[in-house]
Amino acid sequence: MSSLLTYTFYVHGMHCKSCSLVIEQELSDLSYVESVHADPHKHTVTVTGDFEGIPQEELAKDFSTLLSSHGYTLSVEKPLDRLGARNWSD
Repeated sequence: MSSLLTYTFYVHGMHCKSCSLVIEQELSDLSYVESVHADPHKHTVTVTGDFEGIPQEELAKDFSTLLSSHGYTLSVEKPLDRLGARNWSD
């Protein structure tokens, strides 16, 4: 019996609706992913799927590898800006 989990990742390099569509399409093509919603305003992507106990950090690395050819990288935590605040602007 599979158990679906939902994770939200921060996306570096996502600027617009077209970016979010590319990310959604690429991740939706994975057999273990049920749904994907990318939000270019928050620079996040929320992914629901049967991840079989794979840690969220490992998924971020796997998804980053998949999306790197499009210029996107994913992280579990919102990155720090130069002043140490959790802020992401491209």
